[in-house]
Amino acid sequence: MELAGSCRPVLTLSTASTAANDHDSIIVAIDGACRGNGYAGARSSYGVYFSEYSSHNFSSVIEGSAQSSQRAELTACMAALNRIHFFSLAVEAGFLEGLDNLSQVIVKADSEYVVRGMTEWVPKWRLNGFKNAKGRPVVNADLFREIDGQVQKLATRGVSCSFWHVPRGNNRQADQLANQALDEAASLESGATSPY
Repeated sequence: MELAGSCRPVLTLSTASTAANDHDSIIVAIDGACRGNGYAGARSSYGVYFSEYSSHNFSSVIEGSAQSSQRAELTACMAALNRIHFFSLAVEAGFLEGLDNLSQVIVKADSEYVVRGMTEWVPKWRLNGFKNAKGRPVVNADLFREIDGQVQKLATRGVSCSFWHVPRGNNRQADQLANQALDEAASLESGATSPY
């Protein structure tokens, strides 16, 4: 953090993953994890990864009773887009440098569910009131709607969002963050010290 002439804290995104080293795009990797998926007592988390040395990488355990790998993946996407929306507001207010011309966000995920959901299914669901092919409410519609809302908010700021499906091996860092959150939570619950 550095102080600008007006004594406002200014953060820089020099270590954020940018496409082609240009400051008009951000690539962010997301992943969710769920231990005990499908069973009572399941525990889930997510990881958001911008780049190797970025202070903006983060992860968290997901609270609440709805715990699944799909919800973890969607929560990761929502958290990443929330953070990027915050970045765009901070740039506008003069508190963040390095993304003055942000026009594209690329969310990369190893979850076909998230990518197909946002690129193929959500546009259809918007038209039919978020009903599936059988006319029933879409599972996880609350999270899909929130993500879609974030995409729309960014669009009003001139920022488009793309979703890329990548092999699991190309998403290791986000996966490690998500699992680290679960490991730390388990260590705290057992009273052990965290290796992180």
